[in-house]
Order: sequence, then structure tokens, then C-alpha cells
Amino acid sequence: MAEADEWRRLATVPDPLAVRIRLPAAALLAEATLDPMALQKLAERVEQLLTVAPQLAFSFRVILSAEGPRPDAETLQRLNELLAEIRPEWRLDYG
Repeated sequence: MAEADEWRRLATVPDPLAVRIRLPAAALLAEATLDPMALQKLAERVEQLLTVAPQLAFSFRVILSAEGPRPDAETLQRLNELLAEIRPEWRLDYG
């Protein structure tokens, strides 16, 4: 969904319930489990995706799973520091 009046941001509207919402004409979805090599290939192709269909708003939902022996606290901290460089709130936790 997107705001119908894109020049008006929700935070600047006194009555947020008065904001009109429009649904996109199409919502395309592709899902796959990627290993590190495939993820690298995707990253290398993002610019081409944007060039082929500039009218589409691409977004990527990423779930990172790490399986194996339980890492020690220092390793987990280092992993979370690396993830935070990508997105501050992104972190690995025990499930």
C-alpha cells in the first residue's frame, strides 16, 4: 500500500485517518532460500532489476538463519556488530 497523496507524509497530517491509501496495481513476489553465493549474485543484479522495471518499487525481506553449534558470547557480539553496520536493529538471537 502507498499513500495516494505522496506529497503529504503521514507524520505531517493532523488527522492520520484522513489519509487516502491506494493499493498497487500489481504486487509481485519471488521467494527463495539463498546461500551466500546466490545472495552475492542477487546483490550484483539489483541495479539491473531497477533498470529493467524502473516503475516498480523493489524491496527485499531478508531472514538470516545461522545453524550449527552455539557460538560463544564474543562471536555472537561480533556477528551482531556486523549486522548492525547493515541495519542498526538487525541482530541474531537464539530462537
